[in-house]
Amino acid sequence: MKLLLLLFLIPVLKVSELNQPLYSSISNDTIMGKQASYCYMKDTRITTIIRNVNNVDTSEHVYFDNGEVVSWARFVARPIKFTQEELHSVFRKNLTDSEWDCIKGKVGFFLQIWVVADKKGNPVELEFTVRNTDPVFLKMTPDRLFQIEQELKQLLKTEIAEDEHDIKNVKHIVMVSYQDLK
Repeated sequence: MKLLLLLFLIPVLKVSELNQPLYSSISNDTIMGKQASYCYMKDTRITTIIRNVNNVDTSEHVYFDNGEVVSWARFVARPIKFTQEELHSVFRKNLTDSEWDCIKGKVGFFLQIWVVADKKGNPVELEFTVRNTDPVFLKMTPDRLFQIEQELKQLLKTEIAEDEHDIKNVKHIVMVSYQDLK
C-alpha cells in the first residue's frame, strides 16, 4: 500500500515542481506578456523557435537593396564585436541560480540566436531556437525573455564590411552551448 501511494505521489510532486507552463507543448501559439508577446513554433522534431511577434524580417534569406538574394557564402564567418564571456554573462545575470545550475554544463543543449542587424551592424530583431526539452527557456515568461532580448540587442553587434552596405538586413547566428557555461 505504501509503495502504491508513493508511486502516485512522485508524479504529482514532479508536476507541482513545474509550476510554470512548458511553452514547447504549445505548437504555433502566441504567449502574451505585458512587454512583449512570443510565438512558439515547432521547428523540427527536436527544436522550437521562439520569435517576438513584432519581428518583421522572418525570412531565412538575406537581400540586397535591389531585391536580389545574397549568397550565404558571404556570411560563413562574421566578425563580431563581443566575446563569449560577455554573452554568457547576459544569461548568468538574468537567470536564477536554479535555472543557471539546470543548464550549465548540459551536454547536447543549446540556445541559437538568429540576429537580424541593420546596415551599421546593430541588432534590430532576434529569434531564439532551443531544444524541445529545454529546461529553462521554454518555461520562461515572455516578459523575462523580452528583458534578455533587449540586453542581447545591446551586445550582439557585428562588423559590416565595405562591400556589404548595399545589403538590406545583415543576418548571422550566435550559438550558446550549455556545455560551455560555467
